[in-house]
Amino acid sequence: MFISDGQIHFCNIFVRMNRWEQRFENFNSAFLELERVLTIKQMRFVELAGTIKLYELAFKLSWKVIKDYVEDIEKYPTLGSPRSVIFAAKEIRLLNEADSELWISALESRNSLAHTYNETLAKEGEWKIRNQFYPMLSQFKRQFQDLK
Repeated sequence: MFISDGQIHFCNIFVRMNRWEQRFENFNSAFLELERVLTIKQMRFVELAGTIKLYELAFKLSWKVIKDYVEDIEKYPTLGSPRSVIFAAKEIRLLNEADSELWISALESRNSLAHTYNETLAKEGEWKIRNQFYPMLSQFKRQFQDLK
């Protein structure tokens, strides 16, 4: 809305977001839900299962944000797998060596947790999510928030 010659004019202004920014907004929503569930200290199995699913979603969105960013902004060739995205991010110094190793570990855990129906394995996964992967995703969130 703007005023000119005493007249009020309305106009629609659309801000075009890059694909990675749109996906980052979706990541933020999933991350907040993961953050919320991690406030539960003693989880029952159903809460463990929910935590694992929220982690899977947040992780999937995070690597896809990186994929979109690397392809759109860095003009990197089209990437397919999460592993290739992590290696590309390391190559352009979006991730350092230690971070990329943690991302690979997170990917491997995500793959194994997707097929876990054992409570002991689920609890081990929850520990990794809480103590390793949640901090990794939190750092990712800060890093990409700064890129916006």
